[in-house]
Amino acid sequence: MNKQSRLLIHVGVPKTATTTLQDGLFVSLNKQNQINYFGKTSECRSDKYHKVVKTLLFNRDKEKVTLTKNLLNVFSEEWLTSNPFNLKERFDIEVDSLNIPKELANYFDEVQCDVDVLIVIRNQQTRIYSHYLEAYDYLHKNKNHQTWETHLKTVLSNDNDFITYDYDQLINAYVSVFGDKHVHVLFYEDFINDKLRFYQELSEVMNIEASLLESLMVNTHLNKKEKDESGTKIEVRKLSKSKRLLYKITHSKLIEPFYKKVRNTIILKKLKGNSLEEVLIEHQSIDQCALIYEKYKESNMKLSKKYNIDKRKLIRYNYY
Repeated sequence: MNKQSRLLIHVGVPKTATTTLQDGLFVSLNKQNQINYFGKTSECRSDKYHKVVKTLLFNRDKEKVTLTKNLLNVFSEEWLTSNPFNLKERFDIEVDSLNIPKELANYFDEVQCDVDVLIVIRNQQTRIYSHYLEAYDYLHKNKNHQTWETHLKTVLSNDNDFITYDYDQLINAYVSVFGDKHVHVLFYEDFINDKLRFYQELSEVMNIEASLLESLMVNTHLNKKEKDESGTKIEVRKLSKSKRLLYKITHSKLIEPFYKKVRNTIILKKLKGNSLEEVLIEHQSIDQCALIYEKYKESNMKLSKKYNIDKRKLIRYNYY
């Protein structure tokens, strides 16, 4: 009987150390020939990565990927667990985030592999604010998201557009497709406060020594923001109308294949060049944190009962 390929799908979630895991861990493991990684990185994005993402998010390129049988295959992309609103604003596409697990299963079904799913969750009280900082560059152009206060009001009053903040529904979507034994949930708060525990649990998921994972992740935490007493400083692009038009044209289905071949030319680099400006985003208040807590408390309480997620951690990290 042929040995099945093993596949670990890391689906984010945004602002749960996803970039750190991708660039700091998965890339390093791939270079050491410990895994076959074809997920997102800041260094490059493989053809395999593009095939999966374009099929799932953009309904393009139906060609299947080939997985190796002697190493753990790892695919990672946080957009798979992004909220529908963010995908609409960023890419102008309509995506049912809770249907992505079914599409993943259908995509990899012909490959005949054993699939496990890794989900890292983070208390919504810090995650929503952190994601606003990360996505401010495009969010603030929308009148309902120009400030942190208006953004939060919109998030809390619109469940469908921000559905993946509801971890009960998000995890249930993956458990329903892949089974509870194949969906592994880790805490972002462990990554911050109890790294040894985080690496041990990740080690059990990947079947790689925890000591190796820890050694590759020493002092690695990317995308940190500069904070002071009044708020958090971020840099945003000053994008002209002509550059916005250029982006839409070059990323259209018809033009994109040609654009990929010439995008690193001097002329296009100059056209893509953006000046940056610094913006100070107000800190979230205690009252705002309380609103978020109450909004997701009931959903978070279901996590230990339905998915056997550590109740003590949920309480310790103030999920409920």
